[in-house]
Amino acid sequence: GVMNSQLADLHSQRIARLQASMAPKHFKVGAYSVYAYEVPGLGLGSSAWAGSLVLSHFLQSEASSNHIHAHPVPIRGVQALELGAGVGVPGIMLAAFGAKKVVLTERDDLPALELLRRNVDENTRLASRLVVCALDWEAPAERSIRRVCKSLAGDLPELLIASDVVYSPDTARSFVRTLAAFLHASTSSAHGPEQARPHRVGVVSYTQRSSDSHAAFMTGLQDYALCIVRRECEHGIEETAAKMRVSRDGQQWQQQHVVLVIVRAQHSTDSGTVCCTNWS
Repeated sequence: GVMNSQLADLHSQRIARLQASMAPKHFKVGAYSVYAYEVPGLGLGSSAWAGSLVLSHFLQSEASSNHIHAHPVPIRGVQALELGAGVGVPGIMLAAFGAKKVVLTERDDLPALELLRRNVDENTRLASRLVVCALDWEAPAERSIRRVCKSLAGDLPELLIASDVVYSPDTARSFVRTLAAFLHASTSSAHGPEQARPHRVGVVSYTQRSSDSHAAFMTGLQDYALCIVRRECEHGIEETAAKMRVSRDGQQWQQQHVVLVIVRAQHSTDSGTVCCTNWS
């Protein structure tokens, strides 16, 4: 209503004032560049963390072969979803790498969503392939799936990405529940006849800050029947961790221990236990 509109205007004005005194940061991965504002103090998701740059670098390396390792999921022409997008660097980068459409989602919080929209607008040449919408990880899965599919002309995303969303046990659990809902979903969850997509994958990176959060993430994968696809050491990214140097405003990013995994729904043809059980 009118009150919500006025509140949104106030938040927009607040962010505009903060941004007026600063320039957008220049994020560079390989030959690709995107620009994004960071507003420290605005809350979670108002700055780019190490995991987002590691994820961006990984996606760029995979774009050269136009598929996600071990799965026929393309980069160029893909329809993708970013969960917990924050300032949106990986999702915007993915559009630069050739994605057809990327839905950038954040919690239903006006300042966070407004910052994300401004960063999309900052990258004018890519904006037509980027959509911003709210997505609550505690909301019913069917509602979330329908909302995202509406932004993708009724289709399910083929690729899901997320970075630095595993920062507390509770958050890790909520995130995995949402990730699983999309990876297990069929098009009947959105509309029309069921057409499962067994090759749909998620790519998740995060700085390993605590053993409790990491354990909650791993346990969640097992509980929701998700499987980690192990990777070989290539493109500078190890199977379980990456130490990389990437550019932010021309400054080299400080090396940190970052976990990066490729995740898919467990198939009935998988033998034995979920393949992530021996990974720690």
